[in-house]
Amino acid sequence: ATTTRSPSAADQSLSQSVAKPRRSSSSGLSSERSISKYLTLPPKPTHPKRLALEEKERKKTEREEKKRQREEEQKRKAEERQRKAETKANKVKEAAEKRKEKAKGAGKRKVSNEATDIPMPPKKRVCKLSQMESDDPEINTDMCCVCSILYSEDRTGKEWIECACGRWLHEECGEDCILDSNGRERFCPICL
Repeated sequence: ATTTRSPSAADQSLSQSVAKPRRSSSSGLSSERSISKYLTLPPKPTHPKRLALEEKERKKTEREEKKRQREEEQKRKAEERQRKAETKANKVKEAAEKRKEKAKGAGKRKVSNEATDIPMPPKKRVCKLSQMESDDPEINTDMCCVCSILYSEDRTGKEWIECACGRWLHEECGEDCILDSNGRERFCPICL
């Protein structure tokens, strides 16, 4: 024997409201609310004060961490700027020292170890056009013993040098310097 259960009045009203929506606007809203009451779960209770305190603590530590990171970054950048400034100052100082050394060593020549017993030769005489120009015909008639250009006609601006034999030539025309037995410099091809 099977027993059939007769639907209760609440079940019938629920099934009727789901199956056949009513046309009145006010009763339709109330029936939807009554259905949603049965179908959804109530919200989970929360503790808003505790969450707010935890959030404040988290934000506070985040702010402190960001502030600390900013300070470290500023400190690192300041140290880097100082290091760069020191490096630049050292480079400028080294460059000045090199220029000074170069200026000091401009007249010095390297002598091979074999010729250490030979005294250092006197410096070569170098004359520019403005230094050699004069009214003296003896000076103005000198000519380069290599390219045969008269000094008085030379307008190239090249420097002139005097060989130990007394001949003049352009510095570019002269070959390598050779020291003779007396320690004098020989430039011209006639002496070489």
